Amino acid sequence: MGVRCVAFILLTGILSAQSPTEYVRQALLRIASGQLEAVRSELSSWVTRYPNDPAILFLQAATLSDAQQARALYERIVREFPSSEWADDALCRLVQEAALRRDSLRAWQLFEQLRRTYPTSDFLPYAWETMRATVGLPPELRATATGNTRPYTLQVGLFRQLQHAQRERERLRRHRLRAEIVPRIWQNVVHYAVVVGTYERREDAEAARSAVAQRCQCQPLIIEHPAHAAP
Repeated sequence: MGVRCVAFILLTGILSAQSPTEYVRQALLRIASGQLEAVRSELSSWVTRYPNDPAILFLQAATLSDAQQARALYERIVREFPSSEWADDALCRLVQEAALRRDSLRAWQLFEQLRRTYPTSDFLPYAWETMRATVGLPPELRATATGNTRPYTLQVGLFRQLQHAQRERERLRRHRLRAEIVPRIWQNVVHYAVVVGTYERREDAEAARSAVAQRCQCQPLIIEHPAHAAP
């Protein structure tokens, strides 16, 4: 049996065994692990079978290098599949993309849509922090943010992919550290910081750093907590 035939049979089996959502979740983890080209090579088979599935559309957007084409797919998910589990993530990415382009008005409009439509979304802090670090907050929200204090935290990792940050967070939690993920802008790109603890004074964070370093087997950095002003 030829190699191509075997590959086709294997891929057909995968398509039959997994739902689009299950596949996309795994594919996003693979992209985070550096397997972007492998995912791209498989994607056409999924698109052929599920051309209008929001999960597949989301993965298509995530694999595109053309920001304009990706934006169109995210907008389609938000417009046509607002009840999908991918809609708030797509809308968050639209906020971030507009903010990184320094289109403040568009970013603020999209953020308000995200906040109004998905008030409990886990992606609200990521959109908020991207705006705060690039175009600033909408005028109506600045007063709320100004009054907040800025406690310190210990950053134990910084990742470009959210999935990598999630893995590190779970590893630290297994070591009984209260780790969380907060977005940060570095070199004009959204990254995800894994942080441990909140401290009102820098001296308190310094005092805790050695104990955290022993448990995480890393060298924590003291930073101002990026997500403290998040809604």
